[in-house]
Amino acid sequence: MYEITRQYAEEFLGGEYEGVFSVHTDKDHLHRHLVYNSVNMLTGRKYSYKKGDWKNVIQPITNRLCEEYGFPLLRQNTAKTL
Repeated sequence: MYEITRQYAEEFLGGEYEGVFSVHTDKDHLHRHLVYNSVNMLTGRKYSYKKGDWKNVIQPITNRLCEEYGFPLLRQNTAKTL
């Protein structure tokens, strides 16, 4: 899970946003948290979440990595904060 999260953060943030992540094992299932600075380090512009980003950007990265590592794919619209 740590490696999946590292790869996800690297791909999603693209080296343009500072971020930290953690993986927790204190529940019945592994889960992760990614916190990142919404200001782009290169351009100074703020990250702007657009409708459809979960379906078109975030979920495809996550599902591809889960598939590569043998984890189940996420169902659509499982993000609590997006």
